[in-house]
Amino acid sequence: MAALSSGTSSRIGGMHLLILGVFLVLLLSPATCFAPISNGSLLKQTTRNFDKPSTELYEKKAWTTSLFPVLPPISRVADQDAKVKNQVVPPLDRGFSQNAYKQVLAGGIGILVGLCIAGFKISIEIIREFCYDDLVNYFPIFLIPVVGGIAVSLLEYIGGGYFPPGVGGVVGEIDLDAMNSNEKGKLRELGDSFRKAWAAIFTLGTGCSLGPEGPGVEIGIAVSRLGSLAWPQQFDAVTDNELVNTAARVRRNRLFLACGAAAGVSSGFNAPLSGTFFALEVIQRNLPPTIIPSPAPPVPIASLADDEIVDVEGGGEGQVEDIPASFELLQDSLTAETGSITAILTSSVLAALISRALLGNELALGLLEYEIQTPLLELPLYLILGLASGITAVVFSQAAKLAKETFDSIEVLPSPAKPVIGGLVCGVTGIYFPQILFFGYETLNGLLENRTLPTDVVLSLLAAKLFTTAVSAGSGLVGGTLAPSLFMGGMVGASFHNVVIGTLEDVFHVSTDPSLSFFVLADVPAYAMVGAASTLAAIFRAPLTAALLAFEITRDYDILLPLIASAASSTLICDLVEERIESARFK
Repeated sequence: MAALSSGTSSRIGGMHLLILGVFLVLLLSPATCFAPISNGSLLKQTTRNFDKPSTELYEKKAWTTSLFPVLPPISRVADQDAKVKNQVVPPLDRGFSQNAYKQVLAGGIGILVGLCIAGFKISIEIIREFCYDDLVNYFPIFLIPVVGGIAVSLLEYIGGGYFPPGVGGVVGEIDLDAMNSNEKGKLRELGDSFRKAWAAIFTLGTGCSLGPEGPGVEIGIAVSRLGSLAWPQQFDAVTDNELVNTAARVRRNRLFLACGAAAGVSSGFNAPLSGTFFALEVIQRNLPPTIIPSPAPPVPIASLADDEIVDVEGGGEGQVEDIPASFELLQDSLTAETGSITAILTSSVLAALISRALLGNELALGLLEYEIQTPLLELPLYLILGLASGITAVVFSQAAKLAKETFDSIEVLPSPAKPVIGGLVCGVTGIYFPQILFFGYETLNGLLENRTLPTDVVLSLLAAKLFTTAVSAGSGLVGGTLAPSLFMGGMVGASFHNVVIGTLEDVFHVSTDPSLSFFVLADVPAYAMVGAASTLAAIFRAPLTAALLAFEITRDYDILLPLIASAASSTLICDLVEERIESARFK
């Protein structure tokens, strides 16, 4: 269990040390970690009260992932009783210089994210080497994940018992950045994000059952805020109306956020296409409408240009009406503005190239060559596998929510003790199932190399991984669920393959030998990969991203048909079942 993957050397080369140094500078820079924030800052009020939202700041629940609810922040307005009217502020046409500068910043975001992800992964390997090569000589091996929990608690204590929220919460923060122009607040939140990255390094380096790709996305989003800081202020004054300028800043900040998220996935998986689709499919869905206060005094609509406000609810053509105290900005497509999709692609590709140059061109998952000889006959099996993957995603989502609710409900348990308990659960479970600890993708890669495991072993690994990941996420350990979802899906696919073979041969007496049968069942790697992608698609509601990720990993066009079919069915069943569960919960 203490052995590292063959591609990792015990000595870190000079280039790796250089990149690690850059990463450490970004994480430990006094300017980012200790920049003060004014006590009256709306940004601080919103972020610090995120876990306990008040009715003044939040209007309604919005389930942006299948794990935990995220509440979209709403600005305080002078007139709380004013009616919020639906007004459409279209994207503004920008000049060549602004579009060119946007592409340069997007490229810079991609390069910095690639450097940070390389440093992030190198740091995890250093911690893992230290823990499982040196520290294990002084402590029982099951206590190593507990060390990670202690480190997380200390880092949380340093930040005042606070870690930055996930994607949904960060969207609210960058929207408030656009409205308030609080530069010190931006720097402070950036420092908090990198403190959270350090917590993820200790969580994963000690083997706790989470994954690195989720923190990689958050690192990308944190770096993307530097793009907002580097944007020239003269570019913001696009019209004479401050309300329209604010809407433009909100759209710009959200675009940079999408660039950072795409770069995080791209560099984490060495998959630039998947990173781009992640931004368009997952991040796009996590961009809720935002309430923007209008300037005071109210600006008559007649004073605005025709292209600034094109529709006002209740106002006829040519009717003069004052803008209310606030208005709702509806998020249109990330590709609506000129050059937006180019910016996301540029950031994703450059991040992958930087990560590939520093960490090698090895893919996150390895797959032997295989052949799907009867794809049409196997298609119903892949659809059934998608249903099984969707049910697995539902069970995991509900288990994660239950774990979080359980930890939150134990009032006598101090908050710093929760990550320690999560680490202890991982350590004790790892004694019996060491494969569930985070040591990369060795177990899943074993299945993808056509190493058949007994069905009872595979199902035991699935249950253990689901349990430890849910407890880790609910206890406050820092990490993502992308890698665990691939692991769980791979176990579902492998066990499904074993059951199908047993059923065909023992019940229906149908031979799966290519020389004796017209029906040739694909090997374990095909079903493990399809199961992994389908579970990922269901948990994140991202069938296209999951299918493209598996395609980029396998480089096999033939797998796209079963992948898309299975991912679509898994996402559908997960949506339907969770919809019923949530409806029953709120009745």
